[in-house]
Amino acid sequence: MDRSHLAETVLATLAGSESDRRTVVVLARQRTGRLVVELREQYHAAGIGWFDQKAIRLETAQIEALAELLGGPKATPSWREEMRRSEEEVARDEPVTLSFAQANRKPFKPRGRSGSGGVGRAAVNF
Repeated sequence: MDRSHLAETVLATLAGSESDRRTVVVLARQRTGRLVVELREQYHAAGIGWFDQKAIRLETAQIEALAELLGGPKATPSWREEMRRSEEEVARDEPVTLSFAQANRKPFKPRGRSGSGGVGRAAVNF
């Protein structure tokens, strides 16, 4: 992951003309809060694995132009707005609290066992 990115998601992995080459399409959120799409040309080497040979970063206008060129739907206003969010807007996002159902476990009850010297040991029961 690029150090200038907060997070990234691999959207697609496209096979290359040779088995040791591929292109990875990545959606990344930059530290500024903006989303970018990167096209990463990767090579595979024995003992190393896949590594980036080069990357092309596409900005919002370039993504829209490419989508239109390829005959895809034009970007919706909400998508365009998300791509242009500033760092301050991202920082103002409300935190999300995830609630988890309480586990149906029996309460922990240590069981003492007498051994030599009168020292007890506890066992965990679930």
